[in-house]
Amino acid sequence: MMHSCSRNLSLQLCPPFCPGGSDVAEEFRSQEIDGQALLLLTEDHLVSTMNLKLGPALKLCHELISQHFKKLNLILIS
Repeated sequence: MMHSCSRNLSLQLCPPFCPGGSDVAEEFRSQEIDGQALLLLTEDHLVSTMNLKLGPALKLCHELISQHFKKLNLILIS
């Protein structure tokens, strides 16, 4: 079962640059991809399993990495 904050993270990151963002978000739900699993995704997962085009998959992975490092910086600074 996904925690709501993790689920919201995966839904927030997806729609801005994924074609069919709501469809991808629904696929995340059906695959039970929460915030923790989202951080483990690779371009290969997104392209082969979720059938995303390479461009949106790369953008999503880049966004995930950026968000993860921003969060780590905030923790280290605090």
